[in-house]
Amino acid sequence: MLWVMLLATLGILLISVYTHESAQVHHAQILQTGHCSYPCECESQECAEGVITIRDGCGCCEMCARQIGEPCDSVAVCDESKDLVCQYSAPFTTGTCQAQRGVPCYVYNVTYGDGETFMLDCRTQCTCENGTYACSSLCPQERILPRGSSCHHPRLVEVPGQCCREWMCDSESVENPPLSCQPKFTPWSSCSTPCGVGMSYRQSLCSHSNQTRLCQLRPCFSNFYNLPLQSPYHHHIRKGHECKATRKSSKPVFLRFKKCRSKKKMRPRFCGQCRGQCCVPHSTTTLKVEFLCREKINLESMVIYDYEKELWSEDEDDFEDDSELESEHTNIILSVEWITKCKCSKFCDGAHL
Repeated sequence: MLWVMLLATLGILLISVYTHESAQVHHAQILQTGHCSYPCECESQECAEGVITIRDGCGCCEMCARQIGEPCDSVAVCDESKDLVCQYSAPFTTGTCQAQRGVPCYVYNVTYGDGETFMLDCRTQCTCENGTYACSSLCPQERILPRGSSCHHPRLVEVPGQCCREWMCDSESVENPPLSCQPKFTPWSSCSTPCGVGMSYRQSLCSHSNQTRLCQLRPCFSNFYNLPLQSPYHHHIRKGHECKATRKSSKPVFLRFKKCRSKKKMRPRFCGQCRGQCCVPHSTTTLKVEFLCREKINLESMVIYDYEKELWSEDEDDFEDDSELESEHTNIILSVEWITKCKCSKFCDGAHL
């Protein structure tokens, strides 16, 4: 009899513990599911034309996917097949289905849209992906080292007329092969014109060939004086409004050269003009800029005679209409001097007056 009473007492304790744990699990389930109700009770759905059915946020029933501008929450979910997301103006409220927008990329002062493909240089192609960009080489053979014992001292060399470099090997008959020439260059020369589009050059110490880039120290007709740079008239500068050595275009502009126009607008810096002083670039870099052209051009063999032409201008009326370039064009990459800082001094170089 005592044994039976002990078993009964133990059973009551087990039932009590199980009931307590079940209540805790049920409470946790309610907290997790929010305003979902279980077991599921589903009604038939008739969706508008073009609207798909999806499972609701509770994982219970088929529902018509909410479309752009329609209210949504954790149960009434948006149509993900159309890249719609539920955006909330405040916590614990009903949201609205909105299109998911990608973030653009900013690379070397140029803006590229989400999903847009662009060229860093003739060997590197990149794609903007929601604020970051990934690049791939258009010359994968440059990364594959030649194999075999017959290739001595393999090295990449430039090939005239093409962008991708090629591997070169020394012959076995060469007893003492020369050391490979490292890519060294002379400093870039000053821009060939004091205003408007010009050329800057440097020479390779290995191949004795020239490299060329476009440059513009300043516009020939600059609005910070409202006078041509060569004008004999002077404009009085008030105290506290002295001219600046480094200036920047007031708005994004296209770069233009011959029958070409840059694919993207840019905001270039330029050197000011201070009375009694000469302002010249103090710090520059070289950008590879993608241009849309009516015809192919060779920058290395070109000589500029039209000194009054502008590489860029804030007044688009200064240039011919080139809207047809958007439909019919040839893409080329040109090197452009990009001014980062200028300095002014009383010692003038005749090329930069």
